[in-house]
This record gives sequence, structure tokens and C-alpha cells, in this order.
Amino acid sequence: MSQNWMRHFELQLVDGNGQGIELSDFKVTFTIGLVQHQQRVPGRDYQNL
Repeated sequence: MSQNWMRHFELQLVDGNGQGIELSDFKVTFTIGLVQHQQRVPGRDYQNL
């Protein structure tokens, strides 16, 4: 069974003097589900993910 998570965040773009703009009202939805089968890719290091 999958579960959806929604998060709200704000993004600030600032220069070296602290001047900038704030972008808000971003929403991100994450879908978390059960992986039933995962095919391994040859040559990939699965120990250090």
C-alpha cells in the first residue's frame, strides 16, 4: 500500500549582501510505496547507497 506525503516549503534567492526574493507556496507530494522486485544493475555498488 502506498502512502502520500505533502510538504510545504519556501525558496529564498539571495545575493552576498542578503538581498533577494522569496518564492513561496511550493508544495511537493512524495509517494512512498512497497518495492516488490528490484533488478540489480551490473557494476553498481549497492553497499554504499
